[in-house]
Amino acid sequence: DRIATEQKVVWLEQHAFACWLSAMGEAAVASWREAITLRHGMGDRLGEGRDLSWLSQMVYALGGTHEALESGMASVRVLEEMGPCPELALSLAIMAGLAAVGFDPASADYASRAIALGTEFGDRGVVLRARFFAALAPVLARDAGWDQVEAAWRDAMATDGQYDQAGMDGALMSWYAAVKHDLDRAERYITETSAFCVEHDLAMCLAITAGAAALVALHRG
Repeated sequence: DRIATEQKVVWLEQHAFACWLSAMGEAAVASWREAITLRHGMGDRLGEGRDLSWLSQMVYALGGTHEALESGMASVRVLEEMGPCPELALSLAIMAGLAAVGFDPASADYASRAIALGTEFGDRGVVLRARFFAALAPVLARDAGWDQVEAAWRDAMATDGQYDQAGMDGALMSWYAAVKHDLDRAERYITETSAFCVEHDLAMCLAITAGAAALVALHRG
């Protein structure tokens, strides 16, 4: 019945988050997909759009770039139908990140819209997320702006309730510094991010950071 479905979808979303933080990425993605199907069947467009945005982020971290972009853009489309809302702000912030890592100049527009909506709704987490990706985009495209992206990361680390985002920010910075052969910088980020992830039980972010450390070791020979 409907009550059972409403309860089940909440359990699936909670399970997805728990799996994600425990480095069980595939299980998290499976739960998000099922939750999205249920939200759609319930006619809950707000919940469907929100879950699509989370799915896009998690699929990207597992290497599913194409599906991540499709899910992220679908989330924005669904939530734009609802008008300005906190869920749309988050969806735009996540799309800012996906566009940034895809070298898509649309990242700046997504980030600007997310910051405006996040500010309107008093959602500091969205503002911090969008600010980080707005700063990351020029680092990836031109290797410029490391100070700005690091400042955004440190603000996230210092904000209660944003530890999972701060852990992911640090993991991404570690990876991209390593990819760009900025090895001393990468090692600094890896050390600090790893300690932060251990302190806050961020297993998935810690695993990603460990991968960056392995890449640095490979470059070092």
